[in-house]
Amino acid sequence: MTATKYVDAPNRRVDVGGTSHETQLAASGLVSFRDRSRTRAIAVVRENIMKAFILDRYGSKSTLRAGEMADPQVREDDVLVQVHAAGVNLLDSKIRNGEFKMILPYRVPFVLGHDVAGIVVRVGAHVKHFKPGDEVYARPADHRIGTFAELVALQEKDVALKPKKLTMEEAASIPLVGLTAWQALVEASGRHCRDHNQHSEYRPGSQPRCRCHRGLQEG
Repeated sequence: MTATKYVDAPNRRVDVGGTSHETQLAASGLVSFRDRSRTRAIAVVRENIMKAFILDRYGSKSTLRAGEMADPQVREDDVLVQVHAAGVNLLDSKIRNGEFKMILPYRVPFVLGHDVAGIVVRVGAHVKHFKPGDEVYARPADHRIGTFAELVALQEKDVALKPKKLTMEEAASIPLVGLTAWQALVEASGRHCRDHNQHSEYRPGSQPRCRCHRGLQEG
């Protein structure tokens, strides 16, 4: 698994009005102009558009397309992260190939990516432990993946502060493989979760993910 410096999201504000801007919008393939009077309204909407690598169809020969998608919606318990680095995993290729469609039926087009390191830019109303400006890293829960983009919305429980000693690239290389090792060690040893009087089941999206991440902060 490798970590690739993905993007430091640029200022994505757009200029409205004018023939040249209309031409750029049409060339993007996102809109088709029939009425020039609509240019301003459509341009305003595009302020909520992010750049991403998009999967349009399943298949081993499919490639990711550099394009644009709507910014992710931020729920009350979500943390919106500006992506600075994203990990590339074998899991991403297997999902692209369609090998997990029965259990993870993502509808195309969608964005892959299971590891991320970046900076918090917005938090939901119920988020308690993070604020804009925090440097974080995470493994998004299944059905919430999409780190190959400028922005990704994550559940607060899936996020941890990035260890200060790690670069963004180093931090983005840890979550998925680290959690895989954690799951194997815990499940193989039959340990009990320290905080619960029951057998541990460390599934993607489960609360112990946060504990695993935060344990690395102290190292």
